[in-house]
Amino acid sequence: MEEFRHIGKRIPKVDARNKVTGLGEFTDDIMFHNMLHGAVKHSPHAHARIKKIDTSKAKKVPGVAAVISAEDLPDLKFGLTGSYDYVVLARGRALFVGDAVALVAAEDQAAAQEAVDLIKVEYEELPAVFDMEEAWQPDCPVEIHPDFYESRVVMPGGCSLELLKQQGRKNLSGYFRVRTGDVDKAFQQADVVVENRYTTQWMTPTPLEPDCAIAQVDANGEVTVWGSNQCPYMVRTELSDALGLPLSKIRVIVPYVGGGFGNKLELKAEAMATALALFTNGRPVKVRWSREETFNYTSHPSIIYAKDGFKKDGTLVAREFRWLLDTGSYGGWSALKVKNSAFGALGIYKVPNFKLDCYGVFTNKPITVSQRGFGSRQPVWAIENQMDEAARELGIDPVELRLKNVMVDGDVNASGETMESVGAKDCLVKVNEAMQKWPKLRRTSGHIKRGRGIALGTKYSLVPIAAAVIVKVCEDAAIEVRCSAVDMGQGITTVLAQTAAEEFNIPIDRVKVIRVDTAVTPFGFGASSNTQTQIAGHTLRVACDDVKEQIFAKAAPLLEAKPEDLDTADSVVFVKDDPDNAIPIVELYTYMPLSGLFLDEGGEFIGKATVYHTGTVYDTDPMTGHTAKMSNYWGYACLGVEVEVDTDTGQVKVSRMASSLDCGKAIYPPGVEGQIEGGFSMGMGQALFEEMLFDEKGRCLNPNFTDYKLPTSTDHPALNKSESIIVECPHKPERMWGGKGVGEATITPMVAGIGLAVNDAVGVRLKDPPITPERILRALGTLGGKE
Repeated sequence: MEEFRHIGKRIPKVDARNKVTGLGEFTDDIMFHNMLHGAVKHSPHAHARIKKIDTSKAKKVPGVAAVISAEDLPDLKFGLTGSYDYVVLARGRALFVGDAVALVAAEDQAAAQEAVDLIKVEYEELPAVFDMEEAWQPDCPVEIHPDFYESRVVMPGGCSLELLKQQGRKNLSGYFRVRTGDVDKAFQQADVVVENRYTTQWMTPTPLEPDCAIAQVDANGEVTVWGSNQCPYMVRTELSDALGLPLSKIRVIVPYVGGGFGNKLELKAEAMATALALFTNGRPVKVRWSREETFNYTSHPSIIYAKDGFKKDGTLVAREFRWLLDTGSYGGWSALKVKNSAFGALGIYKVPNFKLDCYGVFTNKPITVSQRGFGSRQPVWAIENQMDEAARELGIDPVELRLKNVMVDGDVNASGETMESVGAKDCLVKVNEAMQKWPKLRRTSGHIKRGRGIALGTKYSLVPIAAAVIVKVCEDAAIEVRCSAVDMGQGITTVLAQTAAEEFNIPIDRVKVIRVDTAVTPFGFGASSNTQTQIAGHTLRVACDDVKEQIFAKAAPLLEAKPEDLDTADSVVFVKDDPDNAIPIVELYTYMPLSGLFLDEGGEFIGKATVYHTGTVYDTDPMTGHTAKMSNYWGYACLGVEVEVDTDTGQVKVSRMASSLDCGKAIYPPGVEGQIEGGFSMGMGQALFEEMLFDEKGRCLNPNFTDYKLPTSTDHPALNKSESIIVECPHKPERMWGGKGVGEATITPMVAGIGLAVNDAVGVRLKDPPITPERILRALGTLGGKE
């Protein structure tokens, strides 16, 4: 077994001290001389024609520096895949309650808000549609994007614009299908068929730090943006498209980020701050969203019609899914979201006959963005309920049914991909073993009912994916890493420092990871799709090899050895077979009086690398969804949970949990455990508490942390009744010592596991999270009203 100095070790996060002492600077902490503050005018209507915007009174407010609407900006739209229909400010029509229609920059926030309140907008209300099934119908009277097919639409690999048109539905933002085997025949031959309708709710990602951005435009038109975002190069590209700015003129700097969970992938506050800065004569503008404004960007609710066929022995022989994904008022990434939503249905169980139709549907609801577990949480909820119901009907233990059908290495999934590094079985076995050690379940104590559930989940990692990394060996032999991987608290900065320290065999405090700045750090995909450890870490290793080759080439003549015979540790280069024949790296530099050390050839030791993983996504057959390699890798997780349900009040208490996560190789074990625990907490919120509520006009009724309920520490099981289990199923090909990303797979089984435990406790299957006390009591028939 390979011995490591840093990989797999339990060390403090390298940025922890700055954070706990308050030295870590978040975007809202940044204050510039002469800085202005921005505010947004939002539409009060879900669908309305904008007839006139009167800003005359707003401009007279003392301290106001700029008031702009869409008419002041280029008539441009942006996006990165799917429909390019995002706009900085609504032009012609507002499409949801909260759509931005005007912006103000002023000396302080109070003046900016006063001016916003004085902007008068004349609207003509239009019919709106809020129900995705209604919007999905071919004869829906409301068409939200009548110019959809005339706009720029870039379909992701495996999706066909022509196939989308053929569906004959006017409010589709995307469509993806999978066809394998003969589903109809398989259902005819099945002994047990399980068929249900499931939903997932409107939610919003809930990072503690709301969106915030600062923009400044200098006299030469150079734009600098400081923003709390996950993907700086993505934001830079979208900003160029949105405002017609040359990419070479845009610099994006990412300070400390207070969480993202997918919500900060796309261009939002950065566009508003930049749009205002174009009109403020060089003065920087900060746009800081309120908590209520962050609720204008939500995750995708869904409706899933699921049908499964089983043989008497438990073999899953057929699965059919029809799935509607509400993509809200703008398409943006919707085509990609629709396609990737199929992954959650493909990655866990063997299904020889499979049919899936996934539709993205426009409604006049808020903009939908990415959220942790992108495209996997929703199908896993349905699939694990189906497996649980089938187990009961067949009289087979739920764990045994899953073990019988779970995929292992070498199996081919329903899209034709041969599976590798499949950790699903190991995750399930480990959690089941943990649950076997729990005390015997006492099912009933008066009005308290207890139950247990177990669920598997999966999360793919996107392809294509690319990153570039630069490694500099400084004059004192310290290592500087320049990489555009974004740390939102998950620990990628520590992982990169560990990786560089391992490659150079030096103390970790001799590594400095530069904060993301597109003028300094090269291209990176950012914090998305469980990729950063894999892609950024792998690229860093290649860049380290590159710079070590340069160092060895320089040292070889001095040591009278061949470069390939050299190695380095503790900032010294030595001959592998003769470690005493060595030279400190600092002695490879030349000293220049009055200036210091420099490298007499090339100026400095700089290693570079670019890694691009493509898979075969562009070769996906749009008619069948088949491709040889649709995912970079598959990550897996499992949750076992015990709940107590008070049948008098409907309250649910999670009393025990064991959760496993396949991380390939635990590069930073405390980080893996933190992701398991955080994933459980977030999943518990989605299972029991979180839901955005709307009135009949499309207005969100609970856009704050008072009314939008989140779990607190008192809702969690006691520490001695919680277990986080690391499962290592190394990724192949080996890139990061077998490591996979860990941020997203962990959340995918959480809602299902808790839901199945509630079902086990009360004997009623609830198919529509969150599983609130009211829904439980209605399902039990003890509360009036129809669920």
